Parts: sequence; structure tokens; C-alpha cells
Amino acid sequence: MGAPVILCGKTEKIGTGVIPAGASQIPATLRGDSNPQSDSQLGSKDYSTPPVAVILGGGYGDADIDLLFMAAREYGKALVVRIKALLAQMKKDGKMGEGKVVWY
Repeated sequence: MGAPVILCGKTEKIGTGVIPAGASQIPATLRGDSNPQSDSQLGSKDYSTPPVAVILGGGYGDADIDLLFMAAREYGKALVVRIKALLAQMKKDGKMGEGKVVWY
């Protein structure tokens, strides 16, 4: 099996609708809660391994992202540490300033 992730979509085709409880479920999952409260039937329901990423579809705007970060402040802090490390590595490898968009 691949690495565990949380995938969020704004449309039914992407994630079978917006699940408003995501602002509470995602932080609980990131904290390692073994059974976050959810009415949804989506996902593996395997909470034994914390996710390595939260992936948001293009339908999420700044306000949506701010809501998730406010709900999961500690995750946000950890994310900043990883982003800074990635950017430092990219600079070291000479991959910065090439005028390219890089997606991770």
C-alpha cells in the first residue's frame, strides 16, 4: 500500500462533496486520534498510521486553507519546517531561480 494521505475535494467528482467536519476531523487525524468522529463513508478508516500529506484540490481558496491551518496549528508549524528544509535543499541543488514552477 502507498503512503497514507488526506485528499480533500470541493466537488462530488473529486471527493464526494465537501465534508464540513474536515476542520475537526483532519486535525484529529493528524494528532493520531484512533477514531475521529465522521459521518462519511469515504476513506480507508485506517487511522493506525498518521498521514504524510494533506492534499487539497484547486477548489480550495485562501479562506478554506486558513480554516484548516487554524484547526491544525501544530501541523501547520511542522509543515513550515518541512517546506523550509525542501527550499534549502532545492537551493543547494541549484534548482532555485530557474524560472520554473515546481509542484510538491
